[in-house]
Amino acid sequence: MALPKNRRIKLENDFERIFKSSQSIRHPLFLLKFLNSPLDYCRAAVAVSVSVSKKAAVRNRVKRIFWAALEEIFPRCRPGVDLVIVVSPAAVKKSFLQISASLEE
Repeated sequence: MALPKNRRIKLENDFERIFKSSQSIRHPLFLLKFLNSPLDYCRAAVAVSVSVSKKAAVRNRVKRIFWAALEEIFPRCRPGVDLVIVVSPAAVKKSFLQISASLEE
């Protein structure tokens, strides 16, 4: 089951705000950027750039894996936090279990 649309960050203004004034946590598979928001629920976005893979099918596969892993940990997310996961090229060769375990850390 996918996350509800109101739990996804879609607007460019939201992305700019998060990238300019957020805190970051670096992992070999991704960069996690997070920022407090006035909302009473958690929102997320997964960003996979062309530098990860030139093939859209590969980028979409990686994005689907990260969204599936996020669905498992999303219920434990603290309300009022916006998360953006920027995927690194190392994540392409990882399985769902490896990505899920890395997000749990």
